[in-house]
Amino acid sequence: VGCGTACGYGASDGETRLCVAFAFGMGILVLAYAVVHLSGGHINGAVTFSLVLGGALPWHQGALHLASQLAGSLFGAGILAAVFPCELDVTGNLGSNVVNPNFG
Repeated sequence: VGCGTACGYGASDGETRLCVAFAFGMGILVLAYAVVHLSGGHINGAVTFSLVLGGALPWHQGALHLASQLAGSLFGAGILAAVFPCELDVTGNLGSNVVNPNFG
């Protein structure tokens, strides 16, 4: 949701930045409420990995969670690539995070 909003609007001024930030926030909120009863709210691969390392989650369950998270992210990127061809993508990179070329 957030990357799709970024592809459609970009982040050129305060209004579009707020719109993109709100989309990311609402996407995480809905995702957390939707899957908390299935996975305990593991919506981030780093959290899942740390719980496996800490022994709070069995390694086989953690591997399944991580594989599902990676498959979901690839599926979402594929949908974005189909919906936003290169010439329509305002960000030019499917809404992924990049370092500003003017930094440094």
